[in-house]
Amino acid sequence: MSIEHESARPHAVRSWLVAEARAHTIAVFLFALALRAIVASWLAPEPAWDGVLYERGGQAIGRGMGYVTYMFVQRSSDTVPTAFYPVGYPAFLGLVYRLFGESRTALHGSGVLVSALSVALAHRVAHRVRPGIPALLAGLFAAALPGSVLFSSSAMTEPLFGALLAVALWALARDPRGAPTAWLVVAGLSLSLATYVRPQALLVAPVLAALARPKDSSLASRARAAVIVTLFTALPVLPWTARNCRSIDGCAFVSTNGGSNLAIGAVPRANGRYLALTADDGCRGVVGETARDRCWRGVARESIRRDPVRWLALGAVKLDHTLSYEAFPVGYLREARALPFDDAREQRWRRAITRPWRAFLLLALLALVPFAGRSKLPPAAIAATAATLIVLATHVVFFGGDRYHLALVPWLVPLVALSFRDVIRWFEAV
Repeated sequence: MSIEHESARPHAVRSWLVAEARAHTIAVFLFALALRAIVASWLAPEPAWDGVLYERGGQAIGRGMGYVTYMFVQRSSDTVPTAFYPVGYPAFLGLVYRLFGESRTALHGSGVLVSALSVALAHRVAHRVRPGIPALLAGLFAAALPGSVLFSSSAMTEPLFGALLAVALWALARDPRGAPTAWLVVAGLSLSLATYVRPQALLVAPVLAALARPKDSSLASRARAAVIVTLFTALPVLPWTARNCRSIDGCAFVSTNGGSNLAIGAVPRANGRYLALTADDGCRGVVGETARDRCWRGVARESIRRDPVRWLALGAVKLDHTLSYEAFPVGYLREARALPFDDAREQRWRRAITRPWRAFLLLALLALVPFAGRSKLPPAAIAATAATLIVLATHVVFFGGDRYHLALVPWLVPLVALSFRDVIRWFEAV
């Protein structure tokens, strides 16, 4: 090999890193990964709350038992099929456990990795919206958000769901001329996997695909993108739907908890966030997963019909619980015995991690405020905003909770980059 060829190789690497701000993306990813890995190693939380069931589901899948009621009653012989919880995250854990063994290191490492990846992909989109320092600052801010860092090693769905949403937006926004068919398929498949984690991802597919097209795109181009992404979001879920029709007491698209989730946000004692339904709320003695789901759906509809004004007013409360604070990551860590908190110390931590989140959310909202001289939102930012509103609307219908906004952070990074750009321009003008 010639000396000239050897000397050209470092130059090619440097050129690749400089082009499209890849060095910035790698820096953001490594910062996010290191911060999450250090915190995960320090806390090493056990699964808590729903995470206990998710981990058991992952263990059953990793052992080849399938998605079964081993989640609820841990008997190695219990292979009764279930569809109560969305299969996506336990299936992801099952794959991790099959590859790396059942261990806390595998559990924590998988969450840390997907969380850091979501930040890196968010930076790529932000670079398309506002390249350079604004995108870098937005990416670093997202990487350092305390709630996201603390929650990355949890046995919960948010890190994986957020990463899959980030992949979809990145695939649609990576080409300024509009995503070609191959990347539309990638976006659809990513949203399909996200649908397995949370079915609300299916709702955003057509909107995200249509609005992420370049501004001069024709209606036909937008419609084509929406159809392709929606098809590749929905079709891969149908085999699971068919499995549910065969294996449990009725058909369910993904899971059998949609009716109960609707009832949680509608029954007379609903408070806008999660509460455990009891037989006194309705459905006493109903047997079968889909039968219970239909029953709870009926209870919810009747509660809404009886007092629609109260249900509509609860929508604002649900939204408040979803966006106004960050408490769940700290509560989870206390429940997981990762932090020896009393009530007072937990409250202090909750306030401490809420402040950066509110600053991040405020910057994202400021990007939507029009004023003289401000350019219109780029397509990727419009798509991210619309998709975020759709996800939030589902929580207004069902119920709210601050952990649900954690998965939306990657979609807000481009908006934060827009606001940082305006701040930089203001300082330059001064």
